[in-house]
Amino acid sequence: MRKVIALTGLMLLAGCGVTGTASKSAYPKLTNDIALTKRVGNLTVATGESASDNASHGAFNWGAFSDEDVVAIKTAALDAINNNAAAAKDSFNIHVKIHKYAQVITNASYASFVIVDWCIEDDGVIVLDEVFYAGHSDELHLLKGKSLGWAKGVTHNAVVSRLVNQAISYSSNKAIAKAYPENHVFETADQAVAALPKSLTSVGAFGAVSGGFYYVGSSTGQTDFQSKSVYEKVDWAKQLKAQ
Repeated sequence: MRKVIALTGLMLLAGCGVTGTASKSAYPKLTNDIALTKRVGNLTVATGESASDNASHGAFNWGAFSDEDVVAIKTAALDAINNNAAAAKDSFNIHVKIHKYAQVITNASYASFVIVDWCIEDDGVIVLDEVFYAGHSDELHLLKGKSLGWAKGVTHNAVVSRLVNQAISYSSNKAIAKAYPENHVFETADQAVAALPKSLTSVGAFGAVSGGFYYVGSSTGQTDFQSKSVYEKVDWAKQLKAQ
């Protein structure tokens, strides 16, 4: 038991000692005078059967994409858009499907790869239909504020920022092209995969317990994001008609 506790402490100090609850995205109200003509009436977020895809190397396999993350993404997007459309009387709907939310975690690093398929539907007409990709990689280190929850929050923010910016552009009749910073967002899977690491390596470290010493060796794992970029595009017109 003491060895387990010591090992847990070691991994905490290495930077991956959190369960992966994502930090919340913040979108301050816009200060420009351009009024949004419409607000979001309904925003749905669905996930593919194998959307959550976690791999870990030399770390606890925590923080898999969950229903809690779906709610966080949905709430952040709704709030960011509608807080800027308080006076709008008309509305449109947003429909999202997350085909893949892959994460690779070590005790010192993180990488994510997300496929988002979505549309804006206004009075039964699809006015925007696209697939985009989000991906983020960085070190993990609690003493620097870079926890697993922080890393997931950055990934969430990438997804939300794209939805929000496109929705606000539509609601402002394209008067606002990019309302908020849009980082870690890619137009194609090739762009996303090229920007992300092909592998991650955990950090080996020594520890002591019961008067003895032990060593936790490093390990390397492939991110394999290219093979995870396959999906079946949603036919939004067909799906919405069937609802």
